[in-house]
Amino acid sequence: MYTAPRMKEKLETVFDKPQAEVLTEVIQAAYNDLVKTSDFNELKEIVRDLAEAQKKTETKVTELAEAQKKTEISVGELAGAQKKTEGEIRLLTRETKKVQVNLGGLGRSMGYALENEAYIHLPDYLKGEYGIEITEKMLRTEIEGEEINIFGKGRRNGAEVMIVGEATSRLSKRDKFRQLERKASLVQDKYNLETIKLIITHYATPAILESAKQRGIVIIQSFEW
Repeated sequence: MYTAPRMKEKLETVFDKPQAEVLTEVIQAAYNDLVKTSDFNELKEIVRDLAEAQKKTETKVTELAEAQKKTEISVGELAGAQKKTEGEIRLLTRETKKVQVNLGGLGRSMGYALENEAYIHLPDYLKGEYGIEITEKMLRTEIEGEEINIFGKGRRNGAEVMIVGEATSRLSKRDKFRQLERKASLVQDKYNLETIKLIITHYATPAILESAKQRGIVIIQSFEW
């Protein structure tokens, strides 16, 4: 691109000096207007691009708002479902407690039934199998804060003995042994007499029967009397 002085020199080779000067000014002005127009067109392009970008941004914002709305709805539904689940769990917990209470009551009723049956059959069974004659009616009692399911006095080979027993529907664990031995020790300390330890049950496993024999505990299963 020619500078203004350079352009003027070129024009003076064809036109006289005043004409060359005028032409130089006209050409220079036209060129400046052309640059301004180009800049304006470029600016329009930039504005158009910005408008497109803003439109896309607004679309994204709208989509984000819709997604957030859906998320809020989902969270609300989840909270409602959780609240419903918590209510059902509370109801189930109450029902479970009722069942446990009922089962506990049933277990105690079965235990008492087995004890009552034992009071009837034990005197003859102990006399026939172990030579122990019951001298006082058997009963439930409490000694030193410990409940004793089966308690009685008897005589064997002319000597007085105490009967201390537990009743359980099924005997499969040795926990009952320690419990019975603790109660028998309390009775022996109080009466200073030989104590016969026995457990009444509907069923005892062979391993439990052998373990009881080694510990000197009499196991009587209800089908035996």
